[in-house]
Amino acid sequence: MPTPYNVGKFAGSDYIQTYHLFIVYHDLNKTILYRGGPARGGMYADLVLRGLAQQYESPTKEYGDIDWPFDNLVTNRMEGVTENYDYEEWKTNGSQPRHMVTIAQGPDYCGLDEEFTSQARRIGLLGRTYNAIDIDRTDNSNATVYTILQEMGLPLTKPDVHAPGWGTNLHLETTLPEEVLNGINDRIEPVRREIDWFNGLSPLDQVRVLQRAFGGP
Repeated sequence: MPTPYNVGKFAGSDYIQTYHLFIVYHDLNKTILYRGGPARGGMYADLVLRGLAQQYESPTKEYGDIDWPFDNLVTNRMEGVTENYDYEEWKTNGSQPRHMVTIAQGPDYCGLDEEFTSQARRIGLLGRTYNAIDIDRTDNSNATVYTILQEMGLPLTKPDVHAPGWGTNLHLETTLPEEVLNGINDRIEPVRREIDWFNGLSPLDQVRVLQRAFGGP
């Protein structure tokens, strides 16, 4: 799914539409989503409270009490929550959009929910700091998907979209070096300002921004 932020602006380039990857697994008449993302903000905390999702997270933080804008990288397992992910529309009309790709299908891939869930839990318990864009190490939703697929030996097939973090195995990447940590707050400050600006808009203005970014009525 597309993200609402223009990372090209932060990088000093033209508009770059980034995408948030997740895994949709259909098995035995049930559909399950696995994803990673920031602990702070988003609709997923509400889904957890409503009993529609499980969340896996570490009780500790990678860098102690540093005030990161998104907090830890956490993971979720959501069963039957597909209405916001284009999946039902794809099943109904049979047309798979460009930002979706089938990586595997058939009887050899039945019964994998337990392993998918185990891999998602392992990542959530790492206590990694969520990094939305490349700050010498990108720990985000796309790295989560890549790590799960690689650890399970599944095809590493990415949709034809810009997905920073793809190619990062969260179990193999090392911590950020000290020289990066010393300057990292300056580098993420533009991201924080952009998010604060968006969150400060009225709901109507937020809709207008998203319409300009993604098109549509």
